[in-house]
Amino acid sequence: MKIFYKIKRKLYELKKCISWFWKKYRWIAIGTLFCIWILIKSVGININGEIINKILRFVFSKPKNGTVSGNIFEIFKNLAYSYIAAMIFFLFQIVIPNKEKEDSIEKEIREYNEDIKTYMQTIYANIIKATLEEDVTNYYEDNTIQKLYEKQEILKENIGYKDHILECSYKITNIIYQCKTLYIEYISKENLELYKNIEKEIVEGDIVLYLKGIIVTGKHEPRMLLLNLQGYKDIYRKISSLIEKSKQESR
Repeated sequence: MKIFYKIKRKLYELKKCISWFWKKYRWIAIGTLFCIWILIKSVGININGEIINKILRFVFSKPKNGTVSGNIFEIFKNLAYSYIAAMIFFLFQIVIPNKEKEDSIEKEIREYNEDIKTYMQTIYANIIKATLEEDVTNYYEDNTIQKLYEKQEILKENIGYKDHILECSYKITNIIYQCKTLYIEYISKENLELYKNIEKEIVEGDIVLYLKGIIVTGKHEPRMLLLNLQGYKDIYRKISSLIEKSKQESR
């Protein structure tokens, strides 16, 4: 059973590496396949028969030496040997180091996301504790969010919670900035879109603006906290899903 699992694991890793290589070096891969075909064809496999075998002969049979097609084929064969040799060098000098580098960077990005998630949890927990003034086992239940209705004025009065929420908001800003600065070329579009939503809905959202005193009045204010935490909940689930997806792909 362990041997079967190891074989299955190796095949999965091989499939993942091939998929990564095809996605990143597609034209190089196509060139490699073409050269492999030329080298197989150079062996000169003899195939007899008609109709479908004509196709097989074209694919596998070597053109006759001394003919125009044979001379052209020899040129392609020599180029194929050179290409394969260069490909082997490219594989060990460029591809494998790049794959290891990207795996390491992906892990770093995931750690940044986990830190963001942790600070989001802290912000959310402090909002709940400051407004409801009670311990809640599941912060993201709909009933918990509903209890916050028209209680947001209490949030400003609890200075300790308020300051901690704002501090966590600043830390999220710094984490996103650091991650983008270091790894902008490696961050997926999905991840960048999530950062954009986090900055818009959390770091610069109505809740933080309310705590900073920027939002003081407005018709939406009585339900502001309730409505914004619904969006906050959705973002939290997205970043949790992104982290889990990254972990599964790295296994």
